[in-house]
Amino acid sequence: LVAQTPVLLTDLVLDELRVGRHDLPEAGAVELLAQVGLAPCFTVRATAELSGGEVQRLCLARALAVKPTMLLLDEPTSALDGVSAEVIAALIRDHMSAGGTVVIVSHDRGLIESVAAQVLVLEHGRLVMSGCPTGLEPWTTS
Repeated sequence: LVAQTPVLLTDLVLDELRVGRHDLPEAGAVELLAQVGLAPCFTVRATAELSGGEVQRLCLARALAVKPTMLLLDEPTSALDGVSAEVIAALIRDHMSAGGTVVIVSHDRGLIESVAAQVLVLEHGRLVMSGCPTGLEPWTTS
């Protein structure tokens, strides 16, 4: 699970990536950071110095460190610029192409249309529409 406002558990980025996988080598950490669009130099950064978007991407990398088959993502691109959001969209597509499952909660129609195979639209906690993203016109609700 990667929440929209994720919680950091350690003081250093490398330690954060090792929370669920203590044996993660530094090279593995660098690879995870690259997958979420962060530079290798982030391994030595203090987590308190990170921006909201960097924290969001770090927590996604932390989740990926344990090699999950399923990712639960709450507004995974809400704190990101367009370029960084596309990196995350590509990561989501790659995870699904490799046989993984991704459940996303998002108001970002562009993200959903670029990655989702199935969309469930909720309004006031009730399912009001479902289908493929391009088949739900319009899927904005009141």
